[in-house]
Amino acid sequence: MKLTKLTGVPAVHATGGHLGRVEDALLDLENCCVAYWRVNLGGRFKAAPVLITASRVAANEEQLTIHMNQSALDAARDRAEAAEGDDADLAQMPAVMAAPFGHGMVPSMVGTWLAGQSRPETELPKGAPDGWVWGRDLRGKPLFSSQGELGRIRDVDIDTGRNALEDIMVSQSGGVTLHVDAESLRHVPKDRSHFVAETRMGATVPSWQPQEVH
Repeated sequence: MKLTKLTGVPAVHATGGHLGRVEDALLDLENCCVAYWRVNLGGRFKAAPVLITASRVAANEEQLTIHMNQSALDAARDRAEAAEGDDADLAQMPAVMAAPFGHGMVPSMVGTWLAGQSRPETELPKGAPDGWVWGRDLRGKPLFSSQGELGRIRDVDIDTGRNALEDIMVSQSGGVTLHVDAESLRHVPKDRSHFVAETRMGATVPSWQPQEVH
């Protein structure tokens, strides 16, 4: 399932109540999984971004279902509304926490992101490992291998059932999209200006499948 398809879908509680909307995913490139989903629990005029661990959600193209105590969500939402970012130790992988406000995205900006327009780099939570990156900071960046630039990262294909990053979709000229194995994407520069896919033994370039976009 493409990350861009999941961005903007409703977030609902396991009991069925509407909670908010998905804004982004915090990707763990080293372990090829989603670490946290960023969900806005606020209304139209007051953002309340929180991070919810991927182990507590079930995602599909229609919605993100959150399996968590409502009181914990309410407490995180209140801290987020008060712009009180949590200083939680990410090494402990808290289930939910108020998100940093440096993300720079509100619901009205989702369309801009999907249209591929430029946006500022975003703040990671304190203590985030080097291999973590926001999905929106991955998209649009060049991907390199030992053979040079492969193209621009277009999207990420996620197996939501296993919470696994499968393919990095890379756009090339002529309407061709390369599907690069997510496990080959290792080097993450601190400025997130580009990304590098390692070359596998016995191959000159990472495994991919070219497809023409019609």
